[in-house]
Amino acid sequence: MTKSLLIRFWSKVDVRGPDECWEWAGAKTSKGYGAFRIGNHRIRKIVGTHRFSWELHNAQEVPEGVMVLHSCDNPSCVNPAHLHLGTNQDNMREASERGRLPGKRPGGSRSKRRCSKRRCSKLTEDQVREIRRLHATGRYTQTRLGQMFEVCTTTIHYIVHRETWDWL
Repeated sequence: MTKSLLIRFWSKVDVRGPDECWEWAGAKTSKGYGAFRIGNHRIRKIVGTHRFSWELHNAQEVPEGVMVLHSCDNPSCVNPAHLHLGTNQDNMREASERGRLPGKRPGGSRSKRRCSKRRCSKLTEDQVREIRRLHATGRYTQTRLGQMFEVCTTTIHYIVHRETWDWL
């Protein structure tokens, strides 16, 4: 890795305490994962920033068929202390255990965890109320609301159908 590549990467990371999420402030995918361009003018490649961070801190490539998972459930986090390797099966098991799969909540019921109190939440309770209010007018699509509030369309879908933030 070149020094300029590392400087460019770290210039887009909000490094905080060792136990806190280190947020990626650059480009993101529709699912909130950081996206980082590497290569030169002839060969360009987009890589996940969490994967890039893991490889950087572990001085090795992620093995074939293995994923870099977040212990913090924050897709834009690049803190190496929050990253670990696992299979897709591990990822799905963790998602199920943490209540991140639609319709699959721990204990078989809806999770009442207060999302706005979590460090990784992008939205406040007031923003969720506003999303629901705007959607109810019929003038805003879920896609448009996602753009306005800088979250993916799936997040908006879960909010307006009360699959998340259901206590509001």
